[in-house]
Order: sequence, then structure tokens, then C-alpha cells
Amino acid sequence: MTEPRKVDGDAIFHLLREEILTGVHPPGTPFREIPLTERFGVSRTPIRAVLSRLEQERLLVRIDRGLRVPEADPERVIQVYDLRIQLEGTAAGEAARAHQLSDLLKLEALLARDRSLEHPDEQQRISTNLEFHDAIWQATHNPVLIDLLGRLNTHLIHYPTSTLSVGGTVGTGPG
Repeated sequence: MTEPRKVDGDAIFHLLREEILTGVHPPGTPFREIPLTERFGVSRTPIRAVLSRLEQERLLVRIDRGLRVPEADPERVIQVYDLRIQLEGTAAGEAARAHQLSDLLKLEALLARDRSLEHPDEQQRISTNLEFHDAIWQATHNPVLIDLLGRLNTHLIHYPTSTLSVGGTVGTGPG
């Protein structure tokens, strides 16, 4: 008989972080300890640690009775996009200089996948866009730039709608 696989706090953190960043949990979604302990089959202690880490990354904000995914702040979104435009330009230049063949193949495959999508929903647009941008960042082979862009991207969870659906178009570039 196989024992159930134990889920550790780090795995829970990464899963919930990904779910927040890809829009599975929209702004205003509450995060409560007890439902999370039941979902993952762990005690409250690792859940508290996970929630604390998500709050430190500003993926959750404290409210009267717990934590929730933050609401959009238009001024912050503009600030993030202004910085992201600058850093994305730097990343594109570095990726053009430092890429390897495997980076090009990955980007071409992602581009082909994105072009073949028919009527993707908002969550799929966000997820595929994040993956495309991450591939560009990885092609820079610059861990500092990759880290900065990743951290900057976490601020965009405050804005639930991607710019990819503006005007009814689906893009594959910066979004």
C-alpha cells in the first residue's frame, strides 16, 4: 500500500504563488488557514509560514479577518509598466546578444503555440504571456535581470486584466 505523498510548505508556497500570478485567485479572494490546511492536508503551522511569505511578496494583503489577494491600484500598475518597459528592452537586447540555440528554439515554439490559440480565455492569455516573457528573460542568462523582472511582475497581480485582450487582439509580445 502506498502512503499519501506529503506536501511541504515550499511546494505549497510555489503552487499558491503561481495560482495568484496566473489569475486563478482574482483580486479580493480571501486566503484562510483552515480551508488551506484541508486542501493540502497539513497543519496550520506550514500554512501560516506560506501565507507570511506570500504577504512578504505582496501577493496577499492583511485585512481585518485574514489575508486576501490585493485589489488593483492603477497608479502602481502604471509605475510597474513604466519600469517593465525599460527592463524588458534591456532583457531583449541582452537576450539578442547572449542567447543560445535552445533559447531560440523555445521562443519559436512558444510563439507558434501562442499563434495557434483560438479564443483563449483571460487566464490562458496571462499564463502563456508570462511563459513567453520568462523565456526571453532566461535567454539573457543574467540572473540579476531575471530576478528583477520576476519580482516586478508580482506587482502586476494587482491588475487582473492583461493588456493582451485590449482591442480584441491577442498578442505574444509585451503584455
